[in-house]
Amino acid sequence: MDDRTVIAEWPESFAAWQRSRNVLGGGVSTGLRAAMPPHPIHFLSASGATLHDVDGHSYTDYV
Repeated sequence: MDDRTVIAEWPESFAAWQRSRNVLGGGVSTGLRAAMPPHPIHFLSASGATLHDVDGHSYTDYV
């Protein structure tokens, strides 16, 4: 998946990252998240092992 596809699939995460770069170094709270190409995913909520990002995608945390 190239950077254009990632940005197209996660436009709200991209926008949130752009906004957060104004107040946090690199736009995130840790260097690990800053290294996520082309931008980090921003999460809105979680319940148990299920996380929801700002773009409406759901993820299962297996860790």
